[in-house]
Amino acid sequence: MPTSALPPPPELAAGPDVLLRCPVVDDVDGMVEQCVDPETQRWISIPVPYTASDAREFVDRATQAWQAGTVATFAIVYRGRFAGSLDLRMDGWAAPRSGSGWPRGRAAAG
Repeated sequence: MPTSALPPPPELAAGPDVLLRCPVVDDVDGMVEQCVDPETQRWISIPVPYTASDAREFVDRATQAWQAGTVATFAIVYRGRFAGSLDLRMDGWAAPRSGSGWPRGRAAAG
């Protein structure tokens, strides 16, 4: 398992509409909007009901994991709004592996 921090988190743009960056507190409302959606709850393991406190805890854990060098979590931002997340886990498997949250809701629908 990694014992040192990952490089500073980058911001990765995919054209003018899509950005990958670390989750931030400003994403909390969008996270809650997505995570109270029954279809989201069907596909990912999250607390139900999902609250702003859960989203803030996710942001804190993502920051701590990046600093510990164990998980690189990215917020998917579409046209300026939180649209989902993905992570790259360095957890001792043969190679890093990824997971993702579904981009849903108004931000992803356009």
